[in-house]
Amino acid sequence: MRAHRILGCSAAVVSLAAITAVLALASPGQPVAAILVLAMAWGAAPQAIDALVGRPAQLEAPKVDAAGSVTIVVVTAEPTEAARVSMIAAANAAPTVIVTVDPQVTAALGPLPIPMIEAKSVEEGLNRAAAMAETDALLVLSDSSFPDVASALAAAGLIRAGFGWVVGQARTFNGDGFAPLVRDRLIGRLRSEARTGGVPLWEPDATMVSVALVRQHPFTPGQPWGATLRTWSDAGAIGGEYDLTLSARAVPVDARSFWPASVLRQRRSVVELADAARTRRGRRRLLPIGLLLRELAGSLLAVWLLMPWLVTTAGSSPFRCAPWLIVILVAVPAALRWATERRVHGLDPHPLDDALALAFDAPGSVLALPSVVTRRAAPTRVPLPGQPLVWAALAFAATTLVPLLSDGTTAERGPAIGLALTEIALLWLFAMRALFQRNWARRTYRVRDRLPALLDGRPVTTLDLSPTGLALEGELPQLVVGSAVAIEVSLGDGSTLRTGGTVAGQRRRNGADVVGVALLLPADERTPWIDQLCRSATLGTEAAALERQPRRSKAVGPRRLVSRWLARALVALIVLISATALMAVAAAAVGYRPLIVRSGSMVPALRIGDVVLVEEITVRELRVGDIATLHDPNSSADTITHRVRLVATDGTQVVLTTRGDANVADETFTMASDAIVGRVVHRLPGLGSALAWTAGTWSRQAAGALAAAVLVVVLVRTRWHRARRW
Repeated sequence: MRAHRILGCSAAVVSLAAITAVLALASPGQPVAAILVLAMAWGAAPQAIDALVGRPAQLEAPKVDAAGSVTIVVVTAEPTEAARVSMIAAANAAPTVIVTVDPQVTAALGPLPIPMIEAKSVEEGLNRAAAMAETDALLVLSDSSFPDVASALAAAGLIRAGFGWVVGQARTFNGDGFAPLVRDRLIGRLRSEARTGGVPLWEPDATMVSVALVRQHPFTPGQPWGATLRTWSDAGAIGGEYDLTLSARAVPVDARSFWPASVLRQRRSVVELADAARTRRGRRRLLPIGLLLRELAGSLLAVWLLMPWLVTTAGSSPFRCAPWLIVILVAVPAALRWATERRVHGLDPHPLDDALALAFDAPGSVLALPSVVTRRAAPTRVPLPGQPLVWAALAFAATTLVPLLSDGTTAERGPAIGLALTEIALLWLFAMRALFQRNWARRTYRVRDRLPALLDGRPVTTLDLSPTGLALEGELPQLVVGSAVAIEVSLGDGSTLRTGGTVAGQRRRNGADVVGVALLLPADERTPWIDQLCRSATLGTEAAALERQPRRSKAVGPRRLVSRWLARALVALIVLISATALMAVAAAAVGYRPLIVRSGSMVPALRIGDVVLVEEITVRELRVGDIATLHDPNSSADTITHRVRLVATDGTQVVLTTRGDANVADETFTMASDAIVGRVVHRLPGLGSALAWTAGTWSRQAAGALAAAVLVVVLVRTRWHRARRW
């Protein structure tokens, strides 16, 4: 614990020193510098708060004489098959009540053997559920969760022993989520530490409350549920954070379900943290403030993405130093904070997953920003597109395209260059996500479990189960997609499920056949299947382990090996091109223009294939000995990069004499004294040799053939992936 606090304090001190240095280097009267300093302070504040407050010790659940009784309240907003499965699973485990605020959901669900409350608000529904309950506690779950009965009854025993509420954990059971879960795990641990530190916070799918306490002090409509816990705490009630897994939760697996759920979750979290920061005092106020700044990190990401545009619109340099020094002062402390935070909280470092998770949280974070003031967490009325991040990138592209095609100097086109940098960064991120995403087409979750089964009498083993189907592995003949099959599955309770299904897909994997089957479950066989899903979900492996299963060695044929290496080459090519483009635009954003040396006229100072960075200045600023880049008078499309030998001013004109170091003849240029020319400031030896090689006819033909081959491979792989989905 002490070592962790030392690490956190060290990162906070380094960040403070970097902020102080940037503040000292800022030019007077530059608002862009102030925005950058505020953004750095925003990014450093959460970890500084953690270092200042410290990490409270985790409490262990006290022993109780007997388990209590619990009523499960399922709050639903959509009448999906997965929601129906969760409701029935909860009803099979304990007394259950369904709460909804949408009359259409009630009608779509139809008759269910479960009491249903249709209320004006979820809070009113919770109060009515408490009035109906004949148990000690209420466990509030979403319609994508399964209760862990043993832990729930143990937590209810704490309620019976006098606790007002108990907060446990909600474990994720499916590893095929739409977005990485690394930030969710980090924020979950930080919320747990805040609760242990004396700030009652509601944990979705993992909070149990006393029925008697709800009846005495009911939930207030429109207020965050955690505000009720804090009201109870101020009135003297006792609650605790304990290591109990109260539910297993499925994360969204497709864009259609992810974005609305993500935005609503972040709005609710922001509203609750803002309320906690407003009502707590002293040290206990700092904890929700730090969490609130983390939840709004997507808004901070938007500020950082717009920073190049802000810098280029400033007119003059916002800082009295080289731009690269500012980049170092920003990037090094940020990387140190990231690594330290993962180390302190016991999380493995995964930079790509962290970046993607932050990007996928950004839309919800931006839309949640007004909730800090309004303290309302209603679902957004504006329908989100299926891929808001891609649309954001396209918006940047449309905004950037026209200005980049206009004439002018780098300073005049500064805003366009800044936007281009932002656009390229976004498009690179989304291209990487598109390459590595595996589950764009799925509509429901999978529960990993290996159960013995028979498919048309042949022995197989289940790989995963879902509300509407399952995957089976074994030695099987080629099956026709859409054909009917008979299935027998030995369930975990010793019973056997006998039903039919249709083949949805088949492929060969790890030396065995894998078949996807869509189940045709009669009404009398639905309950055993749902019970098995609940058992598999609550006893299954966490998503982190599912995402990184050990792979069995297998023989790879030449065709598959070539396809694999071509795919890897495509990824490497995209990374290389993206990185090169980012460096080029970044150089342009700070006033430099990269050029490739294509002749030997400046040998030995500049050699063929070197890349030079050219800054744009007026011709009267040139000095003898400078290497200048000027437009070739014999070719409007080419430039000449030679050393200045003479600068003569004649009224409003400047006569310039240049010569290549390897040449014997001079060139003379006459131009206005305020004409813009280039001056070489940096040389990167040999970096442009590959680019210069591409100018040849043969190399262009080879590049065209390679591009065509890559396109064919991509199309074949896309068709193959579509054919094997079910």
